[in-house]
Formats: sequence, C-alpha cells, structure tokens
Amino acid sequence: MNAWILVVEAFTVYGLVLWAHSLRHRFGLAFFYALLGGLTAIMSWVTDANVVVTFGDLTFLVGSTVFYTSLLLGVFVVYVFDGPRATRVAILTVVGVSAMVPIISLVLHIQTRISTTVPLAHVPIPSLRINIASVLTTLADLVFLAISWEYLHGRLRSIPLAAKAFLALLGVMWLDVVLFNTGAFLGQSDYMSIMSGTLLSRLMITVFAAPILWAYLSWQNSLAGVSMPHRPIFAILEEVSELRVELQTAHDEIQHRKAIEVALMRSEKRYRQLVHNASEPIAVLQNNLYLLHNAKLLELTGLSEHDIQEASFSDFVHPGDMERVAAGTSAAMKHLGDPQSIEFRAVTATGEALVVQANIVGIEWDGHGALLAFLHDVTAQRNTEQRLMAEATEDELTGVFNRRGFMEKFEEFSAKVNRGHRIYSVLYMDVDKFKSINDLHGHPTGDLVLRTVANAAKSLVREEDLVGRMGGDEFAILLSGADSSEAASVARRILERVLASCRETSTTPLCVTASIGFAQFDPQNPASPSELLEAADKALLAAKRQGGNLALSA
Repeated sequence: MNAWILVVEAFTVYGLVLWAHSLRHRFGLAFFYALLGGLTAIMSWVTDANVVVTFGDLTFLVGSTVFYTSLLLGVFVVYVFDGPRATRVAILTVVGVSAMVPIISLVLHIQTRISTTVPLAHVPIPSLRINIASVLTTLADLVFLAISWEYLHGRLRSIPLAAKAFLALLGVMWLDVVLFNTGAFLGQSDYMSIMSGTLLSRLMITVFAAPILWAYLSWQNSLAGVSMPHRPIFAILEEVSELRVELQTAHDEIQHRKAIEVALMRSEKRYRQLVHNASEPIAVLQNNLYLLHNAKLLELTGLSEHDIQEASFSDFVHPGDMERVAAGTSAAMKHLGDPQSIEFRAVTATGEALVVQANIVGIEWDGHGALLAFLHDVTAQRNTEQRLMAEATEDELTGVFNRRGFMEKFEEFSAKVNRGHRIYSVLYMDVDKFKSINDLHGHPTGDLVLRTVANAAKSLVREEDLVGRMGGDEFAILLSGADSSEAASVARRILERVLASCRETSTTPLCVTASIGFAQFDPQNPASPSELLEAADKALLAAKRQGGNLALSA
C-alpha cells in the first residue's frame, strides 16, 4: 500500500512542477521559482528524517524519489524552454534553499532546547556531512543536467525525444547517486550496498518519470511560439561565469564609486580651504543667499558669521544699481561658465558706501545653478580716478570747468540736443579792463575778481547748465533750453551781480564790470559748439567796443 501512496505522491508533485512551469507565459516564472524553493525545503527535511518506502527488496527515499526528482524535472524544462539565465535563477534557488534549511532546522532545535524540555520531533536534526554532500551534489547535478541535454539535443539530433529525455534524466540520477553517496557514506561498511541499491532504485524512478518529462516536452514544443533551441555546449557554465563577471564588475563599480566619492570629498575640502584662506572676498550665491563665504567677504559686507546666514546679497547692493546687478547675474546663470563683470555701488551692514567690482560666473552646485562671485573693493581707486578727472577738467582757481572740461561737456550736450532738435544758448563773458586791475592792484586781487565773476555766473544758472573758464578772464556759459530772450535776461542779471560785488582794496573800493555776448542755437540751422562760441565771442567784442558792462546778442 505504501508503494502506491509513493507513486500517487510522486505523480502529483511532478505534475505540480510541470503545471507551474506551463503557466509562465501568463504569470511569469516567479511562482515556479517559489515552488522550487518550497519543494527544496520539504526535500531537505524528509531526507534528514529518513522517510523511506520499501517496495520488494528495494528501498526508496521519499526525499529523492518524489521531491528531488521533481526539482530535476523543473530545472530540466526551464533550461530547455527558457534558457541559461532563467536556469541560473532556478539553480541558485534550489542550492540556496538546500543550504539554508539545515541552518534553520538547527536554530529551531537550539531554540527548543533553550525554551522548553519538550523536543522538537517534527523537524529533524540535520547531519553536517550529509547536508554538505547534498548541497554540492545538487549544484553538480543541475549543471550536468543542462550540459547533458545540450549534448544530446544538439549533437545527437537523430535520437527520438523520448530517448533523449530518458538518457538525460538517467544520467543525472546516477551522477547524483555517485556523488552524494560518496560524500555522505564513503568509509562506511555498507557503502557499496547503498550505492548499488540506490543506482537500481534511480533507474526505476527514471523509467517512471521520463515518460512524464517526454510528454511535457512534446506538448510544450507543439505550442505556437514555443521551441527548444540548440544552445552552445556548456551554455549554463558560460552563464554562471557571466554571473561571476557581473558580480565582479558590480564590485569594481562600487569600489570605483567609493574612490570617486573620496576624491570628491578631498577636492571639496581643498576647495573650501582655498576659499576660506583667499585674500579677496569670495561667495557662492544661490537664490540671492550666501551658500559659501570666506572671512574677507564678512569684512567687505560688514556682516557677522551669524547675520550672513540669513542675509541677502541684494541687501549689499545700492537700490539704484539693483537692476544692473540683476541683469548681470541673470546672464551668468543663463550661460554657465561665462564670466560676467559688474561694477556697482554697495552699502555695508554698517552703512558705509562702497564701489564694488564683481566678477561673477555661473556654476552647478548640488545639481542646481549657483553663482561664484569674486568681489573687489574699488572705492579708493574710483575716488582717485574722479579726483584726477576733476583736476584735468576743473579750473583750480574758480572751481568751474576749465576749457578742456567745458568743451568735452559741451560736445556731449550738443550731440544729445541735435538728436532732440531743442534750442539752447551760449554766453561768452570777460572782465572789463582786467589787465588794468592786475597792474594796479596785483594778481591776488585779479584772482579774487575772477572768483567773484565765476561765483556770480554759477549762482544764476541751473544745475543742468555749464560754466567754464576759457582762459585768462574769459568765461563761457551754456544755458540748456534757453532762447535769446532768456539768455539776455540771464546775462543782464550776471552783469548786475558782478557790478554789485565791490571789493575793498588797500587804497580804494574796487567795483568791476563785465561784458557778455550770447548766441542761440537754431535747430533749423544747426551750428557746432565752436561756431556758437565764435558767434558769442564776436558779440562780446561788440559789447566791449560800446564801453562794456553790456550784453549783446550775436
């Protein structure tokens, strides 16, 4: 009766494995692999428990007869129809579970002994020698099964499919007997009897299982889109080798990434040291906030280490230059790596006004755009430049423009006015009898007179007008937007103020007069600045010929 139970059990388990494989096109191989793992666990336990069935003079181990044979059938069909890669997963599943089940069994027994006096009867105590032999033999059997099928199916194509299935299955069965029994029982007195009896029992199992395998192979091969391709000999070994290469490649990649990370950390550390120890202010900006800065930047902005954490770069920029700075930073962000130079007025946290030259370049920072800014305080340089420019264009005695400065400003003004077709007027003035003043009262008095005349002119013109000393006692005045009538009015008031500015000398009071000639710019008949000055100068000469203290139009 036990023999028939064994047959029904074997038929059921074999059919379950092949049925799970047949569903791969609908559900994939995940359930098939899970079934192989479960059967491997059951096989390990019933083998350790020595569950046997006697049939005549032969003894059949249930673990080998039912469950291990079903695993061979599963690996066989997955290799035939799904290739070496899927077979690799199946082999690793079977071998991995075979190695883990004895460890789990041992842990359960240790736990039972520690926690209770009742032994764990249904989980057998594993044998170290038998389990090591089982795991190594299982790996060799599954690899041999794939290789033998490749040889029979690829080289011996004339042999019927049923014969190939029988020979491949019998070969792996007998290999299993030789390897397992040698590893588990070599050296024992009944080693040969166990070997011969097991070889015979495996032959009978093959006779029973091979037709089932053949029927399944034939059925699957007849389905549309399913085939049994011819693969190179040792394809499964090549696949295992590829796995080793892949693992080694992954390991190398991990080590390479670690080396890169270490190098990046070192590089970032060096970079931060360079920034913090730099002799010029440096900052990294993102969304107008400071991501990185050095001590020199704190000195420049007047911020403390605490305040800069919440400070905005815009707070440092003068409101009047905010638009220009925003345009420069936007250009730097748009064209990463392309430096932008911006000069702007700045206001420190303490209220000090500065002029700052910024060289800004867009960079990538933690996957986002940022700005690397090198800042230079050029306040002293610009002040010096302005002073030198003033010295080059300003009359030192009177404080108005000298001839060079007046003509440069006049040319700029004329170019703008010509485009707008606006009118303006030019006055040309000198002091009456100035040479006599110098001769009678001395040059210090003459200088005082010149300053008095210049102050009278400056006090009666607007901010947009120009006053310049053209040389000696001659002055030129540009009245923006003034016609001849307005020019005549301004000229008369200047003459009145000059006359009213009498000065006491060492002998008698000194009251001086001046003469003025003026000319109006006509948009319909435009003249150059030099031509207008010449016309005003001619009118001045006419005024002097009439006795002075007079203003005449050209």
